[in-house]
Amino acid sequence: MALMTGMLASYAQFPVLVGVDGSVRWAHFRTQRYTRPGEIVLHYTAGGVFENDVYYITKENERKISVHFVVAQDGRVLLVCPLDYTANHAGVWARNVSSIGIELCHPNDDAPYPEPQLAATVELCKTLCALFDIPVASIIGHREIVPTVCPRALDLDMVRAWVAGDQPQPEPQPKSSPIPISDSILKTNSE
Repeated sequence: MALMTGMLASYAQFPVLVGVDGSVRWAHFRTQRYTRPGEIVLHYTAGGVFENDVYYITKENERKISVHFVVAQDGRVLLVCPLDYTANHAGVWARNVSSIGIELCHPNDDAPYPEPQLAATVELCKTLCALFDIPVASIIGHREIVPTVCPRALDLDMVRAWVAGDQPQPEPQPKSSPIPISDSILKTNSE
């Protein structure tokens, strides 16, 4: 635990899900992490509606899925599992232990990802790569671990090029204001 403790304050800028009772609502199916993450695994939700996708991930779901972040199509980013915990997302436990999982809200089709979402994902990956010293080449898609189409139409080579600064990245767009999710509200850790 000492390995991760010094880094926890570094991600206090990420919004979290807070219930009406004031407690943070984290994703189920997580365990304490004792190693530094060495890769970022990108996924898509196959739903596309931010509020519904976050609700599914933060409740006890039948597939026992959890991730660290959810990125909305409008560019909102939500931390749903503490980074000092392992989330169940990669399909192989050893990869869960060594990675950070990011779900992009996207319908179950091959439509392009919206620019605000791509810009937010790139900025999030840049932050995480810097925070944990993760090489850009270690930003991968779920399909690079197990046989799946996830994250569908996401151009992983382009994402890596944007994160590395090799290509001009999509322009960040103003995010819409947070809206309630179920019985919870969105709030930043620092508020």
